[in-house]
Amino acid sequence: METEQKTNEVIAREALHTVLQQGVDFEVTYNRTSRFRRMLHLPVAKKFVIYPIHLGTLMRISSLILAIEREDEPTGGDYFEYGLQTIVKNKDAMVKIAVHAVMNSPCTSVFEKVRAWMLRRFLDRNLSARDLLQIIALVIAQMDVTDFLASIVSIRRASIVGTIKKTG
Repeated sequence: METEQKTNEVIAREALHTVLQQGVDFEVTYNRTSRFRRMLHLPVAKKFVIYPIHLGTLMRISSLILAIEREDEPTGGDYFEYGLQTIVKNKDAMVKIAVHAVMNSPCTSVFEKVRAWMLRRFLDRNLSARDLLQIIALVIAQMDVTDFLASIVSIRRASIVGTIKKTG
């Protein structure tokens, strides 16, 4: 019984890693479709794919997450004002996280900077709060920091073992 449970856990973990190696796609629909778009029968949604996050992008997204301002909860119970202030302060950072995840590369050239700006503008104008939450959840799943943390632990363990062997 325990071996079946362990094999099921291993299979589930491997399936998760397989899914994480592939991209996860999502669509963002235009809030307002223009006459031009309707006249030419252009698509009313854009499709994006978030692939597993590279290490440099992981660092940039992590720094954005750490830069998100956290305020103390209101003592008087004015949660509406607290929510509004939080949205105003952190909306741009959340959209930037989504942009970094979609692009998944450093914006070094002028073309990539313009592309990132246009993507940020599109997402800012067309995402709802629920859509942004779902995209951030996808980003967190694609970040998969467990492997990174495991590598740090293994390096530390190796350095500790090396130190013990030298002294012992």
